[in-house]
Amino acid sequence: MTDMELPAGDDDHLAALQSESLSMAKAMGMGAAYIAPCVIMISTTAGIALTAGSGSWLAVLLDIPVLICLVAAIAVFARRYIVTGSLMSYLGDAFGEKSRIVSGSPLIIGYLALMPVASIFTLIFAQGLLLDLEQSWANAPSAQVGVIAALSLLAGYIAYRGVELSARWAIGATLVSVPFVLIVLVATLLHNNVAWDTALTLKGVHLSDLTSGLVLAFTGLVGFEGFTALGRETRDPVRNIPRILYFLVALVVALILLGCLVFAPVLLNNLDAINAGESPSAILANAAGVGLLNVPLDASLTVGAFACMIAVFNAASRIIATAATDGMLPSWLGRISPKSHTPARAVAILGIFAVGVPALSQFVVRQSPMQAMTAISPTLIYLWLFPYAAMCVGLVALKRRDGKLVSIASSAGVFGFVFIAWLLVYNVTHVTGTIQRVAPIIGIGLAALLLIVSLGRTLGAPRRRSTPQTNLPTIVTAPSLDQQFEDDPI
Repeated sequence: MTDMELPAGDDDHLAALQSESLSMAKAMGMGAAYIAPCVIMISTTAGIALTAGSGSWLAVLLDIPVLICLVAAIAVFARRYIVTGSLMSYLGDAFGEKSRIVSGSPLIIGYLALMPVASIFTLIFAQGLLLDLEQSWANAPSAQVGVIAALSLLAGYIAYRGVELSARWAIGATLVSVPFVLIVLVATLLHNNVAWDTALTLKGVHLSDLTSGLVLAFTGLVGFEGFTALGRETRDPVRNIPRILYFLVALVVALILLGCLVFAPVLLNNLDAINAGESPSAILANAAGVGLLNVPLDASLTVGAFACMIAVFNAASRIIATAATDGMLPSWLGRISPKSHTPARAVAILGIFAVGVPALSQFVVRQSPMQAMTAISPTLIYLWLFPYAAMCVGLVALKRRDGKLVSIASSAGVFGFVFIAWLLVYNVTHVTGTIQRVAPIIGIGLAALLLIVSLGRTLGAPRRRSTPQTNLPTIVTAPSLDQQFEDDPI
């Protein structure tokens, strides 16, 4: 089988990704920017609190076992393969081209849909900041699309300039919000009588609300593994990518759990303000007696959301370009700029999606960007559940191939698959609203169409012959599979 990954090398004259350009610290920072820890500590916490009430902390705890199983499954593949296509490449390298297509079809549509979600997510914070500054024009539809266009252009340009520059911007932008969120956290503990007894005893919590909170907490982390697409540009990825995976998931779970314990009670005591449209960050700052931080807090969260946008541009562009190299998308999308060593055309296409979808929603469908995100977000859940389930099945298949079918890893794969199957059934049976019902059907339909076309092209094409990749420099030599089996802790 030929190499289906994007080429990488150190020669500045080659149209290839820059190999080993990201240190462990910078790769960790890009991963942190991708999950936007300070932003989701407030935004995700608010959503879980409004759904699960005082039992929000338990909903997060109940998600930990399945997250461990998913991270463990991805880490097993990451210890064996160095990729730019994330989950579809891991499965493709392990089980062949058809596995790559089956897992990649929903993933590709998912990343194309993730880009406008990331841009609208950033808009929400930017618009809140502008309104804090009494800029009422920010509510105008053309202004909202204009803000998205400006943010997308800047984030896309940074991503185009290279992963090294992107890492510096993303890390700096992520760190900006840390001191402000920390101040609000400490002030909340000092100035509010947090009802620990009510929260810990689960007083008034219903099982249905707890289940909904558990689902929301899990789906809020969908796509957490996207930064693994930077594998070929990360130093010693076979060793570092699994470490970063474990660290980042532990970090984000700890932050959301802390937010549910400290912030959720305050938000639940201010439901009238939330229903009136006041932002959770402003509510928390005012309740903690640090209302003067409203503007700098919103500004820092906007910058943090922008850092996430940069990280999504970088990860998604490499996945889209890898799919193009593999023949699942037009081949011109997979070309790498010899000047910037980035998949520039994939970045441009993602920029079009980042601006085009909100504009289409605003001016054609006559819905606000927020309504567009509400329609798209559930679709992401469905699209990601398929590759997650495939990873779990693939983990069991790998262990069977290794002669270790009865193992902790296989048990993790089975547990993860059962949870994902249950989550799929739960979402299908509990979805409400016409848009929320129709949007996933469209997304899954596009993924199915891509799957059929890609499989048809594969089956109709002449059988590939293995040829030496003399023009594609090798960047990292992974340890042998036998050695990896021995090093694999599960």
